Amino acid sequence: MIHETLITPHGGKVVTYIQDGQIYHQVYRKKPAMIICPGGAYLIHATREGEPTAVTFMEKDFQCFVLYYSVGTDREHPEKGVDPAAAYPIQALQLMETVHMIRTHAEEWHIDVDSIFVIGFSAGGHVAASLGTRWNDPKLLNDLDFKPEGEALKPAGVLLAYPMLRLNSRSFMEASAERTAVENTALMYQTLFHTDTPSETEKTSVDLIRYVSEDTAPMFLWNCMDDPVVDPCHALDFVRECHKKNVACEYHLFDHGGHGLASNNALTTMEEDEIDPGISQWIQLALAWIRRRRNERG
Repeated sequence: MIHETLITPHGGKVVTYIQDGQIYHQVYRKKPAMIICPGGAYLIHATREGEPTAVTFMEKDFQCFVLYYSVGTDREHPEKGVDPAAAYPIQALQLMETVHMIRTHAEEWHIDVDSIFVIGFSAGGHVAASLGTRWNDPKLLNDLDFKPEGEALKPAGVLLAYPMLRLNSRSFMEASAERTAVENTALMYQTLFHTDTPSETEKTSVDLIRYVSEDTAPMFLWNCMDDPVVDPCHALDFVRECHKKNVACEYHLFDHGGHGLASNNALTTMEEDEIDPGISQWIQLALAWIRRRRNERG
């Protein structure tokens, strides 16, 4: 296995989990790739949404890459305050650079370049969805140090787990039982906009629902009705917009589960009884969706 840390031109940290392409003696197979964007409110990286997700998808024959994109705070040195270099959309650029890195090393890493998928959790879902909706946005492409050809940056599919797709409304935050999420909002605003009180124009700039177009990558989404951190209705709005634009999309809404469940398996729970067999089936649903995407591409 190739397990190393690589840095993208805009400072994204990519940890690789690359398996040998040889499946038996002198027989090689190219594998699909999965880029993983952990959540954490753009302030930290949620631990159980990173490496445990890579291990889960490695077992399903993916070459995996965890992208630790720029976030606002340093867990080891909280006294540093909010990092001004983490303003959006640098995270989307780092993800684009990760896709480019994978395509550049595809032969060496035994990767099928037509099967590069991305999964994002919570705020990481915002990063992943930024790529899915804005992979051909000149405003982003002009800041890259390479010129992508055709659809080189368009992922084969984007998986979004309880994703942040636009900012929560004030009414949702005030009604939320998750006080930490409310308290973190000001820090997230500082990270994304460098202000505690972003203008409506600034808030709209991170609303990915308005970026959905006919060019948007295929989408797979899931979330829970009782999510206290990210308004689950935004996923419904996103899916509705995908339907309007004829974008391939699959969506699963669970009636319970809250937020931050990650893979919801033995890798991410303290006790076995924390595993919800209803919700943990999202992995099999996602794998079936990926299989269809790959078959359709031939």
